[in-house]
Amino acid sequence: MRSAALLLLACHGLFAQPAAAVLKPVALRSSITRVQPMTGIVLWDDSEKRNTRAIQLEFSYMRYSDVVSQPGVYDWSLVEQKLEAIAKRGHQAIFRFHYVYPGKQTAVPAYIKALPDYQETKGKTEGLDTWFPDWENAELKRFTKEFHTRFAARYEK
Repeated sequence: MRSAALLLLACHGLFAQPAAAVLKPVALRSSITRVQPMTGIVLWDDSEKRNTRAIQLEFSYMRYSDVVSQPGVYDWSLVEQKLEAIAKRGHQAIFRFHYVYPGKQTAVPAYIKALPDYQETKGKTEGLDTWFPDWENAELKRFTKEFHTRFAARYEK
């Protein structure tokens, strides 16, 4: 036991240094001239204050039904328009595709809503009548995976 304590004290003496020897002020040799990409405040893409260099990111809700209405037919034009407008401001986009929004019908593509085995649920969210997708529906599950696979294939660069 005594030899273990001596060994511990010896090791502590080897590695312990005074705080002043470890911490030293270092002068920075650079300057920050603008907001760094992918950091800072995020504004909505439709905000009146979005035209500023003080931000780099713009957030936008997107509806699945704005891109797809028929099986396998994708119209990315709204996504492209938003990307182009955001890029012209020198910003990057954050998209959140959604099915549900308080007080609204779902953004499930029309062809899925028309299926005989698809049944949405209506409930209250934030005190508003809101519709919810039928997550038991196999086509909705398949479509959701396909959508994100195609989105990634198209925009991952």
